[in-house]
Amino acid sequence: MQEVTCTCDGTCAGGLAFSFRGEVTEVVAYNANAATVEAALEQLSTVGDISVSLTGSLCDDGSNALSVTFLTEPGDVPPLRWAYSSLTSSSADPTVDVVEVTKGTRENVECNNRGRCNRVSGFCECDEGYKSSDGAGAKGTRGDCGLLNTTTVACPSVLLRTQVGAGDGEIDGYGFEEVPCGRFGVCGSNSTCRCFDGWTGYDCTKRQCPLGLAWFDEASTADETAHLEVECSNRGICNSKSGACECQTGFEGAACQRMACPVGRGGATCSSAGTCESMRVHATRHTDEAGNPDPVQYGAIFHGAATWDADRVRGCLCTSDDVFGYDCSLRRCATGAPPGTASSSLNEVQTLACSSADAAAATAVELTFRGRTTASLTGDSDAAAVEVALEALGAGDVDVAIAGSGTLCDSGDHVSVTFLEQFGTVAVLSIASSTSIVTVEVNQTQASTQLDLECAALGMCDYDTGICQCFDGYTSSDGKARMGSLGDCGFDDGTN
Repeated sequence: MQEVTCTCDGTCAGGLAFSFRGEVTEVVAYNANAATVEAALEQLSTVGDISVSLTGSLCDDGSNALSVTFLTEPGDVPPLRWAYSSLTSSSADPTVDVVEVTKGTRENVECNNRGRCNRVSGFCECDEGYKSSDGAGAKGTRGDCGLLNTTTVACPSVLLRTQVGAGDGEIDGYGFEEVPCGRFGVCGSNSTCRCFDGWTGYDCTKRQCPLGLAWFDEASTADETAHLEVECSNRGICNSKSGACECQTGFEGAACQRMACPVGRGGATCSSAGTCESMRVHATRHTDEAGNPDPVQYGAIFHGAATWDADRVRGCLCTSDDVFGYDCSLRRCATGAPPGTASSSLNEVQTLACSSADAAAATAVELTFRGRTTASLTGDSDAAAVEVALEALGAGDVDVAIAGSGTLCDSGDHVSVTFLEQFGTVAVLSIASSTSIVTVEVNQTQASTQLDLECAALGMCDYDTGICQCFDGYTSSDGKARMGSLGDCGFDDGTN
């Protein structure tokens, strides 16, 4: 039973339309009586038979509530809603409130547990002795096997192959026997089957499929319960013979609970150039504008309303800086600056100072750039060794100079690193030691002013090959408007 209270003080006019399970009534006038409201609601195919009681008119001062009792709708019935209102009042704005007075507890199961649903036709195939009802125990057209048409009430039986013997332990043959609820359930006191775990159906012959949080579901409360556990996560069909979910394209997992990652180049997931990861993992790989690791936490509250998708929505995490795209199928082209700006631009310069409590030769030193760490250097490594180690990280061409004794980690020495092929915002180096206590200082001595444009904005990137197709008159530069091997279209060859 539900109650609708429409408050419209003063001089009232207009009306409202109700909605129930996706269907909407005609507009009901503010002064309609119980019979008029009942007739309007029963015009909806989703309502069935109801009883409406009301003293006075639909909308008044709020002292009279419209009471609606659902006589043929089983289970916990969803609330009536008002879909449209043209109500006006000479006093305060009209209001409409709906409350559930009594929760429906009548059985609400497929085919009333007295028949099998034919998934192709959508019709119940009723057991012998049961027919279609009106939802209230009388003959009707619901097609629900809810009408008892026999004097014998029993659990549904399953024809099983059984062993035949004389009781001496020997099997003499095989026969068939009608067994209530088959092998995977027992007959309950109300003549309905109680199935064992993993089995379902009115006669316990169907396997249950795994449950997962619904990808799509009706919200039952604001911002909270739109993703309850359902079979195959509402993104697959349960194969009741095998108990396995047959997932919709694009979803995978035992309960279709995860998004599949895209198939790209070569027919491989993530083009074999990335890994398929959840949003939770993607968050831990977050980087800042300069490319430095900047992990964040997503999904700290398991199945939280705001982050319920943390382990369900997945995408490609490209494993190389050379590729990008949702499926990691696109290859990056070289970047640089047009020749008019490149020649006057400044390179990024960073200065490191390191001192160790141990002897330089006994101090292991690791340099990190954009999340990648060098193979171990030592405190007495010279400029050439540091340069080789940094270039091996993918820092491009660098120029390393060490003042003083010329070693990496010696008190008083300063290591200057000039990035010749890193443009735009450049990540700041970090330095650490896995063996010794070190004191370090890293400063950005000179920020790069070099533009970092794809193909120097003087060509088109071929994302299949990762090679710039330069416009006429331009070719590869060295990053300083001279001819070079960057492949960035930043050199004017003088033919224009």
